[in-house]
Amino acid sequence: MIKKVILGLVCLLVAVLIGFSIYQNQQLKKLDNKANSGSVAGNGSGNVVSESRGTSDTAPQTGQQKERNANDVNALKTQLDTTEKELDSANKKLSDEISRKAELKKKEIELRKQFIKDPAYKNSMKTYLDTQYADIFKELNLSPEKLDKLKDLIVEYQMTFSDINLDSYSAHTDEEKAALRKHAESIYSDNQSKLKDLLGNTDYQKYYDYHERGDARSTVNGFMDSLNTDEKLSKDQEKALIETLYKEQSKVFSEIGYDPNKSVEFISDIKAGKIDGKVKNIEKIFSRSIENTNSILTASQLEQFKKYLKEYHEQFELSYQATITQWD
Repeated sequence: MIKKVILGLVCLLVAVLIGFSIYQNQQLKKLDNKANSGSVAGNGSGNVVSESRGTSDTAPQTGQQKERNANDVNALKTQLDTTEKELDSANKKLSDEISRKAELKKKEIELRKQFIKDPAYKNSMKTYLDTQYADIFKELNLSPEKLDKLKDLIVEYQMTFSDINLDSYSAHTDEEKAALRKHAESIYSDNQSKLKDLLGNTDYQKYYDYHERGDARSTVNGFMDSLNTDEKLSKDQEKALIETLYKEQSKVFSEIGYDPNKSVEFISDIKAGKIDGKVKNIEKIFSRSIENTNSILTASQLEQFKKYLKEYHEQFELSYQATITQWD
């Protein structure tokens, strides 16, 4: 925030200096014209002077007046030179600040990439999967070796996609964006192929169905944590609610041609209004889901669900806007 305030003040100073420079130029022109007119009046023929005196009360300029006008002109020229130097200095400071900000962003991206590649990060991600994927791991009932390999494939894909998202912050040209989109689609297809080879078609489909419902499951888990003890969902309600959210999300994404597994959202495209993905459509997904939960939740649970989704949506938008501002 301090950086943004400083940058704003510099921009304001530049604008003020530009305005002052324009004003001084205008004053300088007026004085030049005045000085020139005085010179013509003083050097003209006797007839012109006589006629002027006969038709106007304005007396010709004296030597002192001419000298004073010349001094005024010189003073304004000096002020103009000083203002131009200050303007150049302010522009340089602004340019330096923009360059420094870009360099800091670049360094932060590199640090995040290094963190993602750290073996300790990978191990922590694998440990987290024991909670996130507990139900499907139990259902698949894999050998320890096979389960560890599955975790490796999941984490490696997540790490690579995180790397692509970091690159997306600094991608501005169409060529850069196209290359990242192609890379995202490639690593997703490669990952799915490896999962099929490891699990076989039947277990792969079980894993795929479970993974695809990840966002819906996370939302429902958060809602369940917000409920009082006497309002807790039954297992059947939980499954039905997850399925409802997933179906409505799938319908919306299908309508807009968006695939969360392959799509890369660029900050520049979001600000230009070119993105029609999850962020822009999350309210639509939630409102449609609410319409289809009357037969799943009690009246009290439904009111709690509406409240939770409203708060979730607000927090989601704030978080996303903070990200856009940070990498703008």
